[in-house]
Amino acid sequence: MRVLLVCAVLCGGALADIGLVQRGSEPVPIIAQSNVPSVDGRFSWAFESADGTSANQEGSLEPAQGPQDEPAQTVRGQYSYRADDGREIVVRYVADRFGYRPESDVIAPAIVAAAAEARNLPPLPLDARGRN
Repeated sequence: MRVLLVCAVLCGGALADIGLVQRGSEPVPIIAQSNVPSVDGRFSWAFESADGTSANQEGSLEPAQGPQDEPAQTVRGQYSYRADDGREIVVRYVADRFGYRPESDVIAPAIVAAAAEARNLPPLPLDARGRN
């Protein structure tokens, strides 16, 4: 859960400052943006900027898997942008009780495979996650 919290804080901070991001010497305006929170733990947000950069994410609170577990946030999303050579870079990801698992043509296949394999590992016990 701490990993997801750190990820959410970093993503939230990046989104909060996105209006200040500049490509070259000109600010890049946001042309579309949405944010839909829910009291039951679900959420979604998205944005698109004038230079074609975009991101979206949705999440939900998943129930505990057993008596020694607790509910966990599951997040799915993607972001895309134009590389300096003009290629569109797209990264899709899932972050849940099994960790962060990105997929993209620009991420080495060994890294994608290792992240996917982490799903087969048993979850850490609660005390190993920094909780009592």
